[in-house]
Amino acid sequence: MAYPDKSEFDYWNKIALELQKEGFKINCSRYIEDKNVPDGTDLADIYLESRINTDPVKAQKQLTKTEIEVNRLAQINPELINLIRTFELLDNEHNEINIF
Repeated sequence: MAYPDKSEFDYWNKIALELQKEGFKINCSRYIEDKNVPDGTDLADIYLESRINTDPVKAQKQLTKTEIEVNRLAQINPELINLIRTFELLDNEHNEINIF
């Protein structure tokens, strides 16, 4: 099952249909496409948002798009957290980047 980013469903569904003709068992989910989220939102963004919303402490502060992306990338490479903390990096608006 493929979960394309918001607004990318048609493109990836076309690819999935072509792959099906080649014998692949693949389908495209409309899960993200049908959600009321900004274009470009992906499954990781939705997952991170759900984690924030289930933690009462984190729910008190809504994460910015930058914080969501940084936290997503930090799951892939945790050293990103060290860089942000060591160099006291800020977002584009000169705000502290919250990492969980």
